[in-house]
Amino acid sequence: MQTCRSCLSNDIPDGASHCPHCGRRLKPSQAPAVVIISILALGGLWWVASAIRAANDRDAARTQLKIERDSILTLCTTKSDEAAVAVIEDAGRTFEAHLSASPLDFDEREQILAGFQNQLEVRGCGTNARFQVKGGHHSKSGTR
Repeated sequence: MQTCRSCLSNDIPDGASHCPHCGRRLKPSQAPAVVIISILALGGLWWVASAIRAANDRDAARTQLKIERDSILTLCTTKSDEAAVAVIEDAGRTFEAHLSASPLDFDEREQILAGFQNQLEVRGCGTNARFQVKGGHHSKSGTR
């Protein structure tokens, strides 16, 4: 037999969930625990989904930047006239703008930009290559 905490009746059968005298619930409700566990589970799922979405956004940005970089580098190796230089410079500025707006972290953006600028220099389209004196390189002579 159970005892009601409210009216203190002690003739309540063990299997009863409510007091037949006052109608009060005999066992504490499990609803608060269920609500808290549900909120925590949903919060955890939301956090995991956000992390996955952010990772997918970074992967998509890397892929798009690689496509843009490769197209500019291809243009660099196939075109050498003055009009192409202007197109390459404009495409480079667009690439840098897309890179700065990407969801990548600062270090990764800097690495990608440095690699891009290095590839432009290697292919003869970079800043140093564009400003190089035509007709040969200046060399330091041994005289002073």
